[in-house]
Amino acid sequence: MSVLARWLPHRSVEAAPPPTRARAPRPSAASTVPVVAGVDVETALARVNGKAELLWRLLAEFRTRHRDSAASLRTWLKEGQRQPALELAHALKGAGATLGAVRVAEAAREIEAALRDEKASVHSADPPLEELADALAELAGAHLPQAAVPAPVRNRQPAASKADSAAALERLDQALASNSFKAASAFASWRAGLGEEADDPRIAPLGALIDALDYPQARKLIADLKVGRGNTEDTQ
Repeated sequence: MSVLARWLPHRSVEAAPPPTRARAPRPSAASTVPVVAGVDVETALARVNGKAELLWRLLAEFRTRHRDSAASLRTWLKEGQRQPALELAHALKGAGATLGAVRVAEAAREIEAALRDEKASVHSADPPLEELADALAELAGAHLPQAAVPAPVRNRQPAASKADSAAALERLDQALASNSFKAASAFASWRAGLGEEADDPRIAPLGALIDALDYPQARKLIADLKVGRGNTEDTQ
């Protein structure tokens, strides 16, 4: 062994370098990605397949819809109403994360975690609630590029078969259940195959709920639609 040791190449043992923490990429000076306060725009754009106008519209609707959410949470926490506060925090967490509103999503996540701990007082959610209020205020004051107004659809394609329509509605429901951005395209596909039924007064509110990322309420409306359409088919 001593002979082998003389002929084998000697390798010094060096300490392994300390692990480096991953850092979120920062836009370069030449980047054309707009800066929106409180939003990871690059990540959000990737989630909507680069459709910037869609992202600006969704962000505008999100901040309008939730401009009073911090106040609602504060009232519920003061009154000890855990369940409605939990549901709103969960919705804010999911929608905020999907839209890249990282500050809103993280504060909402902390509120939800505090409220899920039934052994803890609801007031344990007070500190992250202040952060949420600041995050929503920051987003409310952020400049959003203008989104173009979509052109109206003039031609209506023939109605799909009842089986195809039911399958499309089920795909939409699954997209909503998984909190997927595919819900918007799934809704458009389903609605396009409704023919004259697209004028049903319940369809437009469903689209508005999906645009506002209120997926839980959208699923409730879909459940009502399934019942109504099922009854209609049974009588035919």
